[in-house]
Amino acid sequence: MTAPLRFDTVDLPGAFASLGDAWRELLATCEGDTIFLTPEWKESWWAANGAGRRGAVVTVRRGGSLLALVPLQVARERWRGALTLRTLRFLSDGTYDADYLDLIAAPGVAASVV
Repeated sequence: MTAPLRFDTVDLPGAFASLGDAWRELLATCEGDTIFLTPEWKESWWAANGAGRRGAVVTVRRGGSLLALVPLQVARERWRGALTLRTLRFLSDGTYDADYLDLIAAPGVAASVV
């Protein structure tokens, strides 16, 4: 029997230090390995744009194995000039300076994580 997936959150900015090495190792196995998904890029973006936002990295594990990381942010946005909404976005989305926004997942597990 396969162990279930376990989802946990690590708040920002602490996630960059506590997950940095594992984050880089996991990203190196991904097809979408790009600078825009590195902890260094995300941490720099957070330092420049994180004010007024909440952020966390969702970790996905099976047993002791890290299978995926999902860097996310909650931001407040104006919609149609009148309504303020809370939105959930990938971390570094919304400022038009990052490409390849995605989850970071080991090969073959992205669909299970989603």
